[in-house]
Amino acid sequence: MYSHIQQLFEPLREKNYSRSKKWEAVPAPCSKGTDWKKIIEHPSYGPEDPAAVYPILRPGPRAPHPSSLTAEDYRRRYVERTIIYGAVSECLMAQGYPAMPCEIVPAHVLQFEARYESGNLMCACWVGDNEYDLILAGDIPYHRTTQWYNFRVQNAVIGVTYKFNIINFTKPGSLYSHGLQPLCFSTIRAADKGSGWSRCGEVVSYFPNSWQNPSKKEGKRYHTLSWKFQVDYGEDTLYFSHCYPYTYTKLCTFLNNLMQQPDKAQMIVRKTLCTTQAGNDCEYLNVTQPVTSVTQLEGRRAIVLTARVHPGETNASYVMQGLIEALTEPTSLGVYLRERYIFKIIPMLNPDGVIVGNYRNTVSGRDANRTWRRPATENSTVVAAKELISAAIARRGVDMFIDIHGHNKKPNVFMYGVDPPADADPTSSGSHPNVFPFILSRLCDYFSYKDCNFYVPPCKLGTARVVVARDLGIPLSYTLEASFLGPMVGEFARSQFTMNNYLNLGRYVLEAIARMGCSQTLDRYIAMAGVLREEASEGSDDANATSSGEGESFGTVGKLQGVLAMAGTIKRRVKRMKKKKKDVNGRKEEERPLIMTLASRTETMKALRTRVLALDGREVGSPSDSPLSPCLLDSSGCPQLPQGPRAPLHAHTTRLPPPRRRAAMSRPASFIKEEWY
Repeated sequence: MYSHIQQLFEPLREKNYSRSKKWEAVPAPCSKGTDWKKIIEHPSYGPEDPAAVYPILRPGPRAPHPSSLTAEDYRRRYVERTIIYGAVSECLMAQGYPAMPCEIVPAHVLQFEARYESGNLMCACWVGDNEYDLILAGDIPYHRTTQWYNFRVQNAVIGVTYKFNIINFTKPGSLYSHGLQPLCFSTIRAADKGSGWSRCGEVVSYFPNSWQNPSKKEGKRYHTLSWKFQVDYGEDTLYFSHCYPYTYTKLCTFLNNLMQQPDKAQMIVRKTLCTTQAGNDCEYLNVTQPVTSVTQLEGRRAIVLTARVHPGETNASYVMQGLIEALTEPTSLGVYLRERYIFKIIPMLNPDGVIVGNYRNTVSGRDANRTWRRPATENSTVVAAKELISAAIARRGVDMFIDIHGHNKKPNVFMYGVDPPADADPTSSGSHPNVFPFILSRLCDYFSYKDCNFYVPPCKLGTARVVVARDLGIPLSYTLEASFLGPMVGEFARSQFTMNNYLNLGRYVLEAIARMGCSQTLDRYIAMAGVLREEASEGSDDANATSSGEGESFGTVGKLQGVLAMAGTIKRRVKRMKKKKKDVNGRKEEERPLIMTLASRTETMKALRTRVLALDGREVGSPSDSPLSPCLLDSSGCPQLPQGPRAPLHAHTTRLPPPRRRAAMSRPASFIKEEWY
């Protein structure tokens, strides 16, 4: 466990993984009275109401080329830069970034700090007036990936408009170009009004700048994230972040509080999976309904859940926390799942990267989610997780594997799976990988089934879901992706995700697992899939053509997506024609049939929706026409799950015989906690 943040950082310093070199030029006014090992704690809540997506600025502002500037503008923008925190990176210094530190900083200049757990800001330069250029620290040790930022700002004045420019983003595409805003936390506002993290920033834009990225091909440049803001309180301390922070300390605190509750502690076994490269503990949980004898665990198969293999995807930790909270509650949903499964949960696979503020890599410079096929020895967490899954398969069998991530380029919540075998049929069993995302889309209105993809490109062969599905033989293996932005569908469409959205997503995942494990409710969804296959058979040729063109394999359940894709293609063509101010009747002969079929496709979609809602116990346009069917809820809002026979999830894989078990040791408590492998 842990006692102080210094114990988390000390192994990194001993093994030369520290970021101390990045702060060698920190001037005295910024480093006075600061402790880079301290823990920064924020309230575990965000805004109650989701903020709307920020209006998109098109085209985004671009930094002017130095040759087009006057001598005065050139000196102000490229010469008179004062380092007020940290040091300019070597790659930007080599390109002629002439920023020099000064010992005397004016009183009105902002003060920056990021030397705390999960903080990331390498350098802050005062450009002039109230504008600042910020440079992020890349992932240790190669400093190539820059996306995550988390830093503190002080000395802001009320009524002054400040402008921040983070000038060394590496990704050409970002959700900041589609309405995402930075997050801000005000300590005075939190103490005064009890509000936590909230969206902030005006004139938010994301655009390429003039600085060459040396880690990419020639011609690839860095990108700038720019926004303006004002403060509401004087002498306030502000924190800015890419997403809601979730540190290793926060996870340990959450697990400690969980184990201090006797009613929940009796259903949890908390253990250390392994020790990381920097000497920190990677923990995992076994969660199931407590039993009085070992024989009661015989029929319970395992479900494996992992998160935070990429440190900067903090929203994955909130999804995992919501899932653990819902699983350990004394509700009908929690009891139903605990009595049928043993959940093996690894909430944070890369604690070292989380501590030092990396976005994607481990402290050894590897993307741990690309090394599952042949994990390196330094990636001890991946090696241990793979051994844990293999042992669970040998002992009792594993029904499902879900790896939770955050996505920085697409909106909504969706899943990546592995294309099923050629002989798999969703109408015969629940082992088809398309069924679970389809069920989840019916429960969670901001989960987009059309964004799910089951095609595996060559670059993804080393990911967790592919290795678990193909090498370990678990067909229901998924990557759950939660966007940093927000949903474009459902009740919260065109809004930005809040903490509650991420926490509730964990509950929706459990509800989908419960419906997969119940034969009666699973039959309803399989019948629904059969209707889609039957009614969409006329458009199957177009659907196959569309799917093959994108390299996707949606199976029988996704035949409806082919009809949707064709209708969407026709709509886009009509929209383009309207933009070009051309008459529809004046188009080429070969395009007229596609345009004329739009009306018939629309009628087909209406008929399909009517039949699907009829199977789901609803009517089109009724108040209950929502993704979560009210006929499956009881008075407490929990699903009424039939107690019938449990449908097999793992029908295509032969279960290995369990090894000989050791005799259970007697314990003073009335319940027996086995190792549960």
